[in-house]
Amino acid sequence: GFSDLVSEKKRVLRLTETEDISEAEATAKCLDCRYRQAQLNGAPARVELFLKGNTPLGRAYEYSLLALIVANLLSFIYSTDEDATQYFGSSFFAYFDVVGCVVFTGDYIARVFA
Repeated sequence: GFSDLVSEKKRVLRLTETEDISEAEATAKCLDCRYRQAQLNGAPARVELFLKGNTPLGRAYEYSLLALIVANLLSFIYSTDEDATQYFGSSFFAYFDVVGCVVFTGDYIARVFA
């Protein structure tokens, strides 16, 4: 778990028994190490860092992707309802499906790239 990660980071940082590091400090150091490592490893590492939500923009991207998944699910559900199809038009649901497919395909390509 997380305590094992903190223990490992303490060992890696060669902290003595008298020195103590909080979980927040260990997390900050780990994240700082990931940023530096991503800078050294180039674009694929930076893309991976972003896609895993380890940056503020990456977290916003993850939440947006989750919202799009829910919206696509609702769009599919409402596209089967005749009243909703008459109100919105069938082209709305088709357009929404295309947008979702484009975004998800781009996400997939980025994950393969990383």
